[in-house]
Amino acid sequence: HMAFRATRSRPEGDIDAVMAQRGLTSGRDHNAFTSEEDTTYHLDLPRADAADLDLALAWLRDVGDGLLFRPEEVAIERGVVEAERRDRQGPETPTIVAEWAFQFVGEGDRDRDPVGTEDSLRTLDATRLAAFHRRWYRPERALLIVTGPVEAAAVAPLIVARFSGWRGEGEPAKRHPPPDLASLAAPEVRFLPPARVPRRSLVCKSRRLASERSEDKDLATFVWGEILAARLQAA
Repeated sequence: HMAFRATRSRPEGDIDAVMAQRGLTSGRDHNAFTSEEDTTYHLDLPRADAADLDLALAWLRDVGDGLLFRPEEVAIERGVVEAERRDRQGPETPTIVAEWAFQFVGEGDRDRDPVGTEDSLRTLDATRLAAFHRRWYRPERALLIVTGPVEAAAVAPLIVARFSGWRGEGEPAKRHPPPDLASLAAPEVRFLPPARVPRRSLVCKSRRLASERSEDKDLATFVWGEILAARLQAA
């Protein structure tokens, strides 16, 4: 919720209006979702021009470490989340396409409702929320996926330029200790084989995995699943 308020690149909190000028509808083309396991930020750009890509990457970098957490805006969004919590008594909403996902809970937390409890929402303030964000929403937990009618070789440098300076601040969450990122000077960009994903696709990840062979298979399966979900949603 706070990612759609004031951020470092949009301190006036006008991100919805700026996206609308680019043809993105809030809630359909520009949205976010939190499950028991991750938070996903979704952008479906109508064009693949440089200006739209720059706007999208700037906002996604803000999501990483550029949220302002102004107390008055936290108070407003608390009311919105409380309303969402009341509405979550119906059937679960299916997840749609994921472009920017942060893994932030462990196996033992899957029975906990990500919208929170009445007590946790009532006592939430800007300081505690910002501290939670610093612990969990970190580069070593992030995965950025870009797919569509773009030249991957042209987009990769834009991603590196936007995200190479992102480092987690303060103490990370204790669960799932992050790997040592000292040797990773910039985001690692991988081009997935054409036989596995659409020809113009790329994946940017913030950490190396132990087995590159198994990663290719798992990542390709993940990307294809999200593309299929997006097409079904559009249909």
